[in-house]
Amino acid sequence: MGRVEATNWPIGLPYIGTGWLIEQNLIVTNRHVALEFAERGQKGFTFQLGFDRRNPVAVDVDFLEEIDNAATARVTIGDILYIVSDTEPDVAFLRVGPGKGPLGRPIKLGSELPSSKTMIGVVGYPDGTRTFPIGH
Repeated sequence: MGRVEATNWPIGLPYIGTGWLIEQNLIVTNRHVALEFAERGQKGFTFQLGFDRRNPVAVDVDFLEEIDNAATARVTIGDILYIVSDTEPDVAFLRVGPGKGPLGRPIKLGSELPSSKTMIGVVGYPDGTRTFPIGH
């Protein structure tokens, strides 16, 4: 699990949300997170034009980001592979940029629903400073 961070991003905050490794060099995040920096282009998904209006938003994921921790394990997002439509589950798939070695152990996706008594923990970076309109 890591924090999705952006530079040259119009909002100005250093973070957007979270993402986690599901295969080597493949990260999943939320659709609403990806839509902060991505858009559909003629040949798939592309990075939006950044705050400077000349260069795209740059996105990375830091797997060591947490309060009072100066260490980083940051990888650059190289490609936006897929963002689901607004009628599908809130997910998007990103590829780590070229030249990165092993990133750690991926979190395996389940193939079955857990039983109703299964305890589940959710980790994220809530942000109470922004509000989003319904449907964002």
